[in-house]
Amino acid sequence: IDRGVVDSSHQGLLLFLAAVGPEEVSKIRLGRLSPNAILTLRHLQTIFGVTFNLKAEPETGTVLCSTVGANLCNIARATT
Repeated sequence: IDRGVVDSSHQGLLLFLAAVGPEEVSKIRLGRLSPNAILTLRHLQTIFGVTFNLKAEPETGTVLCSTVGANLCNIARATT
C-alpha cells in the first residue's frame, strides 16, 4: 500500500469501475500507480475511449485520477 485509497493489486478494478460508470466525474486517489494500473488505463482508452486526468501530489505521495464515465448500462436487464 502506497498511501492511496486502494491497494496496488486492486487499482485496475477501481479504474475500470470509474471508467464504465455514469457520465459524471469520478475522482480516485491512488498511491504510486502499479504497472497493472498503467496497462489498465491504456486498455480503457483503447476500448472505451475514456481518458483519465492524472495529477501527482508529491506532498502526499498520491495520484489524483479523475474521469467522466462511459455510461455503460446492463442491456440484459429488463426495463419497465
